[in-house]
Amino acid sequence: MIRSLSLNHRWLPVLLGLLVLLQFLVPSAAWLVPLIALGGMFGLGWWWARALRDGLLCRRAIYAPWVQVGDQLDQHFELINNSSVPALWVEIEEGSLDAPPLRRIAAAGGGEQVRWRQEMVFWRRGHYRFGPLELCTGDPFGLFTVRLTIPDSHELIVHPPVLDVRLPPRSIPQGTAAGQTHGAIPSQQRAISTATVRAWQPGDPLSHIHWRTTARLEAPYVKSFEREPSGDVWLLVDLDVSAHAGEPPESTLEYAVTLAASLAAGALAEGRAVGLAAWGMTPWRVAPARGRGHLAALLQVLAELQPAEGRPWGMALEQLAPTLGQVVGLLLLTPTVSLDWLPAVLRLRQRGLSPTALLLDARTFGASEAADPQIMRQALLGVGVSAEVIVRGALPPITRRERYDFFVTAHGRTIRRRRDDRQEAQRVVVTL
Repeated sequence: MIRSLSLNHRWLPVLLGLLVLLQFLVPSAAWLVPLIALGGMFGLGWWWARALRDGLLCRRAIYAPWVQVGDQLDQHFELINNSSVPALWVEIEEGSLDAPPLRRIAAAGGGEQVRWRQEMVFWRRGHYRFGPLELCTGDPFGLFTVRLTIPDSHELIVHPPVLDVRLPPRSIPQGTAAGQTHGAIPSQQRAISTATVRAWQPGDPLSHIHWRTTARLEAPYVKSFEREPSGDVWLLVDLDVSAHAGEPPESTLEYAVTLAASLAAGALAEGRAVGLAAWGMTPWRVAPARGRGHLAALLQVLAELQPAEGRPWGMALEQLAPTLGQVVGLLLLTPTVSLDWLPAVLRLRQRGLSPTALLLDARTFGASEAADPQIMRQALLGVGVSAEVIVRGALPPITRRERYDFFVTAHGRTIRRRRDDRQEAQRVVVTL
């Protein structure tokens, strides 16, 4: 913790010294009275500020490691004054540029503790870092300023929203493959039999490492399982900054991320395995898996996706294709409507993959010079690739999710009450 005490008026010691000199040379009540008054204020103010500097403390608690867009987050604050003098005003500010803005004026008597709760509503996904806290106070006369920097550090992930997205049935890829099919496995295992092995890729679970091949080739290899042709779904998100348009939350990138999160949640609810891949500043890859626990892993990656320069969509597909399985359905989310990436899609089909494209209409997001996505849609349909156009406003609105407290009466009855109605907690809402 960094504590500092500074004088606001540099001329005050000079004035006091001048009054002392005048009183010594020419004794008079005209010098003595202001000398005693200013000297007393100076000494009392310095003692008061020094006591606050050594006795003030502020704590913050954030109990949620992650929230979703539209969620409320509670920050619990505690201002502790261990000194014998009251803190008539304490200005508390957030010291991190990544965190939401925070500014509050509080007061605490000598030896008192003041607690309050602040609620925030997050409307943007991302990785937020809170801390340090910066406190500013002073003496009652305004002569001294006390500043405290408290190394309070918290990190929070804001996941993209999961909405009820309605798309045509053909928009959800099912996968295609010839030969024997395998049923879905309701257990935690990926599959019953292993088809082959392949080189380990970032995102592959360590439990799938094939140790014999790894030891023989002196490089990590993982098992490649036989899956149900309509089981695995890969979500590929276009992160080419030159293709995206709009400003968050109404931008093509946010729509692509929200669509990916919502469709992943729906596919996982149906018992299907879902994987995620994107190519931005670094390659992002989450291997397909089933279960509600896997949704959290997908949402965490989607929360941090950011566009990058020099990542054309066709090149991204070429780079990501080798990391995919052999029998999967691909869902391509992109605002790129040029025909440059059509050969990459054809090569995916030649490998036995089943791609489906969701084309985001950048024109509806403010890019008036963007090409008509219907041209690209017709070109994809002409080579047997399903495609749909997504315009701005196609997604349902993101609503703020209310929080409730539950109380049990003496008769055993449970009562649900909105947290906003509680009177014992101070409430300051900061909407981001």
